[in-house]
Amino acid sequence: MMEPVRVLGWSALIPLPTSVYSDLVRYFYCNLEVGNLDKPEFTIDSYVRGKHIESNSTILSQIIGVPNEGELIFLDKPSQLKNHVNRAEMNETVSIRGTVGASHHKDLKKEYRLFHKFIAYNVVLQHGHYNQMSTMDNFIIYRSAINDPFNLNYIILREMAYIRSHKKRSLPYSALLTKVFEHFGVSFRNQHDQHIDEGFSNYTISRGISVDSTDKEDDIEIPSQILGDINMDDVSLDDDIPRSPQPQEGQTSQKSPPDWFIQYFGQLRTTMERIEKTQKRTMNT
Repeated sequence: MMEPVRVLGWSALIPLPTSVYSDLVRYFYCNLEVGNLDKPEFTIDSYVRGKHIESNSTILSQIIGVPNEGELIFLDKPSQLKNHVNRAEMNETVSIRGTVGASHHKDLKKEYRLFHKFIAYNVVLQHGHYNQMSTMDNFIIYRSAINDPFNLNYIILREMAYIRSHKKRSLPYSALLTKVFEHFGVSFRNQHDQHIDEGFSNYTISRGISVDSTDKEDDIEIPSQILGDINMDDVSLDDDIPRSPQPQEGQTSQKSPPDWFIQYFGQLRTTMERIEKTQKRTMNT
């Protein structure tokens, strides 16, 4: 699995912290403001515990150590693929179905299936459908197959920006955000550490390498907390979310998040407690 990561120049992403501070992640996304996405070096801003967090692809590169190199590509619509590659060529490269392409990880050539798990949990975050293949998933695997890197920092920032305008998503990059919080001096004092597992088990790796297209792969063991992707399926209201500080004289006020955005992130504690209980039951069996 590590070879495609190395080929793309993304090796510095691994390992990430195993400590996740779920409340801080929630505050980060609640206060998130996104700059002009039409600009290659667009900026995101947020406030967490009084610290101003400002990042673009250059700053994020300095924080996580992944070089800020390669094309800036983010496919949020399948129709955008034609600007970068011939779809039939991509499908034939990555899929056992030839030009039909891969809509599920079973459709991938087996040497790419474990790498897709890495992508689904670490790069282009899914919302509980980790076996499904998006256009962006296929494209990343294709670029690794032809040894043609592109910019991971830009992808991560675009994924974060996507959260700001889409309700039905989990909160991605929680472990990576621990690095961001450390960089900007956010205090972890009195914050609950939602410890997460690191990496795939040997069983997962062996299954990802050895199974063929006729085997059942839906039961492959994948720890849902590999990078602390916080799932927000069950959300109730909680209005104690710290907001951005009021602007001082001469500063421009940021637009407040919409009501649905505040409501969406309300029940994080309950959700995280349920995740912890599930993890403990799994470890005890």
